[in-house]
Amino acid sequence: MKLLLVDIGNTTADFRAYDTNDGTLTPLIRPISQDEVLRDTQTITEKLKAFELQFSAIVYVSVVPGLNDLIREIGQNFQIPVDSLRHDLPVDWERFKLKNIHLLGADFVANFYGLEATYPYKNCVIVALGTATTTFVVQKGDFIGTTISPGIQSSLKGLFAQAALLSEMDYEAQAASLGFNTFESISIGTINGHFYMIQGLIDAMKDDYLIENIIFTGGNLRYYTDSKKSHNIIFDETLIFKGLVYLYQQMQSMKSVS
Repeated sequence: MKLLLVDIGNTTADFRAYDTNDGTLTPLIRPISQDEVLRDTQTITEKLKAFELQFSAIVYVSVVPGLNDLIREIGQNFQIPVDSLRHDLPVDWERFKLKNIHLLGADFVANFYGLEATYPYKNCVIVALGTATTTFVVQKGDFIGTTISPGIQSSLKGLFAQAALLSEMDYEAQAASLGFNTFESISIGTINGHFYMIQGLIDAMKDDYLIENIIFTGGNLRYYTDSKKSHNIIFDETLIFKGLVYLYQQMQSMKSVS
């Protein structure tokens, strides 16, 4: 049996196939969230059907409400049920110690359950590197708070929009602390600087909370996987999908019992 998992973020909509028999997760398509193709249900359906996979259900998490109808329409085209993290999966909201829980992004929730499904950590911080760079702290197994900052690509786009002489390139983390050309200088200021910002936030959190483990996830973690400064960090790009699978399996278990 295969599930069609979908993570709709502000930058991309990531479609992956999960095999419930062997646990493999296979990337399928990943269109840009603002791409017109995501307004064309038939085209997306055809792209997915080209893989010739038999899906039993769609399970999705979304921070772009305008695209939720697309997922439901794809489910109708495949004639399979569609389960939303926000509305259908068995989330225990009492474990999220926030005053305005309804404002919490569904991606935070999926990553929280991805942590629970995969790691034994009860006191840790999760850093999700996407359109925004977000962190959340877990204490004694509960979600207690977050930070949200502009992500790497968002910061770079802001810089280029205000500096006509700068050009977009494939910037990457640098070993040096100073740059000697534009590429090195922007790389250090943005990629390295972003990592130091995250480090500073976590250091401040450690003054108030017990943090024993750090996990990086999200599409931009690739900037740091080879960094020598990241030796004490766990990198898990698929954490959000692990959360979706975990909650879906819990829902199925509850249905079988009842």
